[in-house]
Amino acid sequence: MSMFSGLNNLSAAMRAFQYALEVTGHNISNANTDGYSRRRIDFGTNPSDLKFGANGGFEIGGGVSVNGVYRIRNQFLDAQMSDSRSELGRFQTLADGMAAIESVFPEPDGPGIADAMQKFFDGWSQLASNPNDPGARLQVQLAGSTLTQRLRSSYASLNAQAQNLDGQMTDGFNKVDDLSSTIANLNKEIVARNATGAEAGDLMDQRDLAIAELSGLVKLQTHAQPDGSVNVTAGEMLLVQGGESVPIPRDFDAATGTLIQGTRSIKLGSGQLLGYLQSANEATNAMAQLDTLANELRSNVNSIHRTGRNAAGDTGIDFFSGTGAADFALSDDVAGSLDNVMAGSSGAAGDGSLALSLSKMRDTKLTGLGDRSFKQFFNDLLGGVGRTKLGYENALDTQAAIANQVASQQQAVSGVNIDEEMTNLMRFQRSYQAAAQALTVINQTTDDLIGMLR
Repeated sequence: MSMFSGLNNLSAAMRAFQYALEVTGHNISNANTDGYSRRRIDFGTNPSDLKFGANGGFEIGGGVSVNGVYRIRNQFLDAQMSDSRSELGRFQTLADGMAAIESVFPEPDGPGIADAMQKFFDGWSQLASNPNDPGARLQVQLAGSTLTQRLRSSYASLNAQAQNLDGQMTDGFNKVDDLSSTIANLNKEIVARNATGAEAGDLMDQRDLAIAELSGLVKLQTHAQPDGSVNVTAGEMLLVQGGESVPIPRDFDAATGTLIQGTRSIKLGSGQLLGYLQSANEATNAMAQLDTLANELRSNVNSIHRTGRNAAGDTGIDFFSGTGAADFALSDDVAGSLDNVMAGSSGAAGDGSLALSLSKMRDTKLTGLGDRSFKQFFNDLLGGVGRTKLGYENALDTQAAIANQVASQQQAVSGVNIDEEMTNLMRFQRSYQAAAQALTVINQTTDDLIGMLR
């Protein structure tokens, strides 16, 4: 009886070590597969009711069995990696967005708004010195036209960026829905395989990859279920429940960085989607400041220019027109005739008093600009854009370092170490050979025993 028990035990051992070799080979084969989690085979002892000796005081074990094959994962590191990807996605989007906003303003090296304002007020100073010179009037007209064009162009570029970010938000929404659907479908397959007792590790790896990609778009929380499925939420939004996915709301408020679902405002927390919203808000803020600059230029220049009188006795003429930066332009009167560029308030030859007042406006601190001059206001706008961009770039570098560190820790736990797998390969191979040799010995002993009985 014990001979046959030994044969069974060793046969089971050979099968177990063969499975172990296959698992090790699977690990080695996928050492460079993105998202692969190394597998570990779990051995267990088989119970046996075979006893011998006086009063059955001794028991022979039932050999080895394979309890299962498991993926090596650390849930704490997985959660840390998910959060790191979300923050990395947000800061990358913001750094890119602020770089695009900064590129709208070529200062200090290029011909931008600051340069145009400088030449505009210089033109009035020259006209004050030479009020009868048509060339000085032409210089004021051209400088004013350049200033309006650059303000309009900068505003249009910022508006185009804001609209482009809206388009990226739509693409991001579609991607979230696609990934949520992928996760839900993988949930179905994993649950089905678990129900039959089949190994679903590769499907779980695919699901983890989809979750990782989704976490770059929006901050996630995952909730493992007893059947092997995973529910996924983003803040207060349910994205995946078992085998069903839920579309993400499409309405949003860029100013608050929230999604709108009926009467609910849902905070995104982090991720590329929040980065798009915050970048769009930065562009909108810059546009609002350009509106303020254009409105203050128009209001203050026009208030003085209207008091002027030309040689024909005309008065009450605006220099600028428009309602903001988008349509900031020279008035039709000034664009149509140099005679409508006012130099003085009397209209008399040699009167440059109005032009002098306008030239001094460059240093005037205005309430509408927060008690700052035009130059100070615009420099503060540029400084704010530059500081914000630098802040996000520094945050991106820091977050990238954190993400790399967590990824290294995750790889140390879940990744395949070739040296370790080669050691396992040799260990299981030797174990298989030893079981085969022992089986041969028992088989030979059994043959000898049968031969003796004959």
